[in-house]
Amino acid sequence: MFSGPVETRPQPGGIAIALIPDGRTIAKATANAEAIARSEVVTDFLPGPDQLVFKENTVKITLSLSKKSIEFFKRKASEYDVPYQTMIKKVVDLYAQQHQK
Repeated sequence: MFSGPVETRPQPGGIAIALIPDGRTIAKATANAEAIARSEVVTDFLPGPDQLVFKENTVKITLSLSKKSIEFFKRKASEYDVPYQTMIKKVVDLYAQQHQK
């Protein structure tokens, strides 16, 4: 979990954003900036799309996912010339690994 300082920046229209020291936006809200600063930040444990390209033993299943998610993975997979199913499998594997501890 991220435990460092969080910088809050008010935006036009009553929106506030919270940034961690490396400049990544971690939250957007219409609530005030103080509420964002008190929020608990969870560390992103998932790798970037470029790290979802390793081959492993698999079991075939049928799974229905949202069109939006599939479009994202197809777009990213084409950038790395890998099957989008491989990237989805890696996300599921990492999720399971994170929560088996």
